[in-house]
Amino acid sequence: MNDLDVRRLLIAGGVPQDHLVGPPSNDLGNYCSLFDPGGAEALGQRLAEGVRPHQPTLVVTWEDLENSVLAHIVARELGVNALRVVDASGVLDFDGAFGDADRAVLVSDAFRTDFAINAMRALTEQHGGHVVAFAALMSTPALSDATGDAAVTALWATPGDENPTS
Repeated sequence: MNDLDVRRLLIAGGVPQDHLVGPPSNDLGNYCSLFDPGGAEALGQRLAEGVRPHQPTLVVTWEDLENSVLAHIVARELGVNALRVVDASGVLDFDGAFGDADRAVLVSDAFRTDFAINAMRALTEQHGGHVVAFAALMSTPALSDATGDAAVTALWATPGDENPTS
C-alpha cells in the first residue's frame, strides 16, 4: 500500500480531501471505518504491521465507535486484547482488565490534542503499563510533540510534517 492508496482510503472513510494537504494540523476530519469497512481493514492491518516490532501486549483507544473499530482490527492482527478509555462524568478508566506490565500501543485515527495523548499515557502508567508505541492513520503536531520515547506509526503525513510514517 503506497501513499496514494492511504490517501484514497482516508477519503473513502470521510476525511475531507482538503484536510490531507497543506501544513500539518490538529484540525483534521474524523475517519469513519463504517463508511469503508474494507478500507478500515487494510489501514488497520498496516498500522498493526508498523507497531509489531515494538511487541505490544495491549491496544488502547478512546471509547468512540470509529476508533474502537480501528483498535479492534489492530488488536486482532497483533493477537492481543484491546481496551477502551471511557469517560464516566470526567473520571477516566479502562473498560476492561489491564494486565501487569502491559506494553501498550495507543491507537487513533489522529491524535488531535495533547490532552488525549497525556491522559491515555497517564492512565496506562497508573495501571502499571508502559506506552511503547502510537499508531495513527494521520500524523498531527500534537502527536509529534507529545509522544516522548514511544515509537510512532502514522500512515499519512501532510507535506511539511517532521514525523512522517515510520
